[in-house]
Amino acid sequence: TIRLGIATPFFVTAAVLLARNPPAIVRELIAASSCVVVTIVILALMLLSSSPIRDGQHHAIVLVVLYATLVQRLRLPFAVLTCAVIFTLYVLALNELPGYPHERLVSADVVLASTIVLVLAASYSFEREQRRAYLSGLLERLRGAQFQSLSERDPLTGLGNRRALEQTLS
Repeated sequence: TIRLGIATPFFVTAAVLLARNPPAIVRELIAASSCVVVTIVILALMLLSSSPIRDGQHHAIVLVVLYATLVQRLRLPFAVLTCAVIFTLYVLALNELPGYPHERLVSADVVLASTIVLVLAASYSFEREQRRAYLSGLLERLRGAQFQSLSERDPLTGLGNRRALEQTLS
């Protein structure tokens, strides 16, 4: 009922919104909130379950964090916000788990926090390299346009040369 009541309506609404090709910020918000909804569902199922293996279900949250930052490639501000919300939900849920040893709780929190730090560092590095590549390409195009302009003008008079004439005639 949790999946049917929470996840399904959310993802149907998200699919309808994404089909309308919304602005980039809306797409990022949908991607980030989808990871939070998945986290809520996993943690709620863990808390409501009476299975003896439910204590290990919280490790799936590491996969959600990896998916949000490395597969969906959320932009850094959205990735930071998503990871902060997921970590908060994670800590609150583990504290509500009855009979969960304190040592394992601290260990699980440290593992998730370390994972978040590492994937955010990777996300920052990837985003930085992407921006550098974009700026390098833009600089090359601008230089190419400048060299094209210089090759069509006489350096002494500034008038168009044969190349400029051929460009105009074609």
